[in-house]
Amino acid sequence: MSPFITRGLLMGSSLGVFAALSGLVDNMARAFILGMIAGGLAGFTLARLRRGRPPLD
Repeated sequence: MSPFITRGLLMGSSLGVFAALSGLVDNMARAFILGMIAGGLAGFTLARLRRGRPPLD
């Protein structure tokens, strides 16, 4: 797995937990999973941009 994707998963999940702790989301597990999904997609996008290939249409 690319380090960009791993970093995105970790940052996204931690931001999801912070959102749940601050009261923005009522369910901790849902916030954690949604954060991981968003972070994984962000890491995937960054990895594709770093490779120099054009993004998917």
